[in-house]
Amino acid sequence: MNEKIKIRRLRFSDIKKIKKLYNRSSDNLKKLFAPSILVSKLIYPLFCIAILFHSNKIKVIIAEINREVVGFAYITKFRKKGFGMMTKEGYQGKGIGKKILKEILKGEKGVYLSVDIENPAAINLYKKYGFSEIGRYIRMYRE
Repeated sequence: MNEKIKIRRLRFSDIKKIKKLYNRSSDNLKKLFAPSILVSKLIYPLFCIAILFHSNKIKVIIAEINREVVGFAYITKFRKKGFGMMTKEGYQGKGIGKKILKEILKGEKGVYLSVDIENPAAINLYKKYGFSEIGRYIRMYRE
């Protein structure tokens, strides 16, 4: 990849870009990012709260190329530290996830995440950054 990847903290002006990235993603990518409909509905409001109230309860990092948001990650710091990350389709496998992980995990310990078993690339990436499997669970949803 010849383009320069910039990793930085979330700014208020990025929130709509992240929502656009998420909304324009395929259903499969959305499923891999946020398998729970509840999680996918909470991400946007959480980011807004984090910025509006300068919350220390959520940390958000974005990746951009030529001022376009191509990925993001967050760590929530409530009862336990929860983690999520998404890289825009067409930009996966280009080192963006590695750069995001390296930055967001600085100084963090005890971080939990859920990853879809059908996403071996993500599983392998997380293992490279020290995550290990602690269990599996069955997700169920009914509209």
